Amino acid sequence: MKRALLFLLSFISMIPLAAQTNTTPARTTPPVRSADNTTVLTEADFLRYHAASLAELLRHVPGVQVRQHSSFGGRTTVYLSGMSAGAVAVYRDGVLLNPGSSGDGACDIAHITLDGVERVEIIRGVQSVKFPGASAGVIHVVSKRGGVGQSASLSLRGSFPEGFYGAFNAAAGIDQAYFSLSASQLLTRGESRAIHFDGQNAPGIERDGYNRSLVQASAGVNPGSDLWFAVSMYYQNADVSLDDRAYEDDPNRAVNDKLIALDARYSQSLTPWWKHAIILDAAVEERNERDATDAFDAGESLSAFDRTFVGSLKWQNVFTMGDFNKLNAGAEFLMNMLSHHYDAQNFEGMTSIKDEGNGYMLAAASLRDTAVFFKALTIDAGVRLNWDIRTNLNIDYRVAALFTMNAVGIDVHAAYGHATRYASDKQQLMSVTHGSLAPEITMHAIEAGVRQRIGGMLTMDAFGSYSILTNVISYDINTGSYTNVPGASILSATVELAFKPVSRFTAAINYTFVQANYLPTGVIMPERPRHSAHADIAFEPFEKFLISLGLHYVGPRTELLTTAGTNSWVALLDHGLVDAGVSYTWEFIDLFVKAENILSLIPSLRPAVDVAGYYGYPFAFTVGATARF
Repeated sequence: MKRALLFLLSFISMIPLAAQTNTTPARTTPPVRSADNTTVLTEADFLRYHAASLAELLRHVPGVQVRQHSSFGGRTTVYLSGMSAGAVAVYRDGVLLNPGSSGDGACDIAHITLDGVERVEIIRGVQSVKFPGASAGVIHVVSKRGGVGQSASLSLRGSFPEGFYGAFNAAAGIDQAYFSLSASQLLTRGESRAIHFDGQNAPGIERDGYNRSLVQASAGVNPGSDLWFAVSMYYQNADVSLDDRAYEDDPNRAVNDKLIALDARYSQSLTPWWKHAIILDAAVEERNERDATDAFDAGESLSAFDRTFVGSLKWQNVFTMGDFNKLNAGAEFLMNMLSHHYDAQNFEGMTSIKDEGNGYMLAAASLRDTAVFFKALTIDAGVRLNWDIRTNLNIDYRVAALFTMNAVGIDVHAAYGHATRYASDKQQLMSVTHGSLAPEITMHAIEAGVRQRIGGMLTMDAFGSYSILTNVISYDINTGSYTNVPGASILSATVELAFKPVSRFTAAINYTFVQANYLPTGVIMPERPRHSAHADIAFEPFEKFLISLGLHYVGPRTELLTTAGTNSWVALLDHGLVDAGVSYTWEFIDLFVKAENILSLIPSLRPAVDVAGYYGYPFAFTVGATARF
């Protein structure tokens, strides 16, 4: 679980273009298209899915699997290409949100909302040349920036049985400056996620509430000569009530998470073809978990506190040569530090007191070139040199190609890459010998796919990847620590069909298969959903009235279950979800009604979505409105 106090300064999304001073229309140079397999979701998609959070939105994306580990607001992670959640880098406006305080290095997306967000980019495959450690892909959340003029919006949601949500957004700008502000509050009373192991699997009764506050602001100024200074601030604080795993209710176990980050950016066009930027980022995350002894767990107590600091300095350069070539060159220095306090007294059978810390520094240089040939073939090639004080030099590289045949509506893409994923600070602390973990290396990653548009109504998209890893970072259940295992092979394949016969009707269905095995034993790797499928339908029976329906299925997963002091491997139950929503735009107001997780109303179908049996994704009925000014 992550509650975040966060201050960010954005880069690409927050640096406007220089104003045109001439009165005659200027020729706009088309952007050089990347060869990456990318999905971009905008505000139109947020509205269609009635999504207020990143987790809600990503449930609808092909090849993306979202896992909610506990109660609403509790830890939520995302998987791409069958790789571990720690191999997915999550960024907001260019700032990494995987600070390293979680045990597996994964980003907790439970607290990332869509307030003030312009778009969400899902970039699949090995992306470590541009985004350090992103061996499975990248989720990039890009905030709005104030354009010329003014705008504001107010959103209110009431959800049964969960709670209340409110958000305010405002933006203003002129040619030489801009400003934007977002603030939101989410307050839920929650419900128990516990299952009592009494032979009946009866749910608990104590409510697990969730309270999250968020404030984000950004500003930029142009003193002249295409010189921009931009700043963005983001504050988030969240409190989550938990149970003792899933075994029983616990009224006083709770977690508070905060993340505060500061990002300052300067950019300037030095010539018509050369633009550079200097970016300074600093972030502090704090996580505080407490559980005092009570009648539910007499004699047990827990006090755990983690503080992570991440700082980086980057120099980025973009050289653009017309509409056929773009060269990116950069250098980066990154520092990461973690302090950890842990005091457990007979907590879940364990007594331990620890006060320790860890950290590392990384220097890197990267070069990436994108070239277009005959307006049909795009070649991406990049290399990154990483020098880490713990493991010395590692080299990441990627070569990708995109071939577009507009006459028959086909795009074919393929890529080959090599990636390095460094162990998180928490994993290093939890290793058999502190600092002993070697980086996880993706030795070979092959990606390929095809996208075809048929008759202007049907689109078929199929893509897959096969990866061979060495020095895999794995959790050892016998020692309770992280260790390196020899290797793994991961196969992932996704197919999607999208149908749009008329402008007011869309339908899409997709399926993803994942096979992940340890080498050389062939044992299936845990926590990877082997199958997932999604179907979405949206149609407008009349203008500005939208009806949507979503169906989601995930499973089975091989998991580790620990009960009564014994360890055993079990297959997690499959689970399916059904959502339905209706929205209507009246003048400047968007109104919507949404029913989520309808299958959870049927006790026999209510899914258990965590290893120890947490009840997840309960039914919720939500009514909301957004007014734009």
